[in-house]
Amino acid sequence: MTAIMRPPRTRDCFYRATVWVVSAPLVLSPAPSRAAPAEDHGALQNSSARYAEARRRLDGGDHDGAVQLLAEGLAKIPDGPGYGPTRARTLLLLVEAQEAGFASDGHLERLRGAARVIDRYLGPLDLLDEEGRGEAEERLRRLTDRIAQIEDARRRAASEREAAARRQRSMQAHAKARRLTLAGSVATGSGIAALAVMGLGLSIGKTADDRLTALAVQYDEPACAFDKEPCDSGYANFRALRLRENIGDAMFLVGATVGGVLLATGTVLLVVARKQRREAQALELVPAPTAGASGLGLALFGRF
Repeated sequence: MTAIMRPPRTRDCFYRATVWVVSAPLVLSPAPSRAAPAEDHGALQNSSARYAEARRRLDGGDHDGAVQLLAEGLAKIPDGPGYGPTRARTLLLLVEAQEAGFASDGHLERLRGAARVIDRYLGPLDLLDEEGRGEAEERLRRLTDRIAQIEDARRRAASEREAAARRQRSMQAHAKARRLTLAGSVATGSGIAALAVMGLGLSIGKTADDRLTALAVQYDEPACAFDKEPCDSGYANFRALRLRENIGDAMFLVGATVGGVLLATGTVLLVVARKQRREAQALELVPAPTAGASGLGLALFGRF
């Protein structure tokens, strides 16, 4: 007997199609991953271990080691607001480690680096929860104020050191100017005295020469100058006047030479002393930058 194949009824086709449409997404969709929560949990455990180790190193004085561990721990904390408390705790301990390092070595870049880290994590809103964000903002404000105060104090200290150095250089220049003035005055006075000796020698030599000329008319000069027999008393006069003339010539030459050298030296010393005084006065009146809480200013230092 031959079986007769009946076409499927419309109701059966509609039922099969409905089941396929509903079940297809479930069948074709991939199975949900269970690894992400486990990885996040491991990351948090790792971060907690780093936090504890960093705290131990910080208490032991290893500031740089603590900072390195905390920075690595921050980078490994998963994103999202759910990890905000862990992130805030790690972030604040990192800032504490940088502040402790600054207290140890005085490097202001530690505080600047801590402020930059806080500012970076305050940017995205989903990295910190409300409480952690408030604490981070307060810590950033205190850091900023502290950095400004330290920079201000260092600028004032540098300005005071520069002013003290200028005053020291001014005092040295004044002392040098006084020494040069004294030496120049002594040299100039000695040069004037030497020129007076030159003038006196010129006068003595000229007087002797005039008297020799008069005697030459009265006596035979060559004979009287070298032989007293034909001249009697004229010989003694010629010899005395010749000696006086030679003394006058020597005084003239010595006075002219020494006086010129001393006058030139004294003049140079006085010029240099005047230059030193001007430099000292310029150092006293140079405006020195002064730093204060409200900004920078100028101050004049001088002696009156």
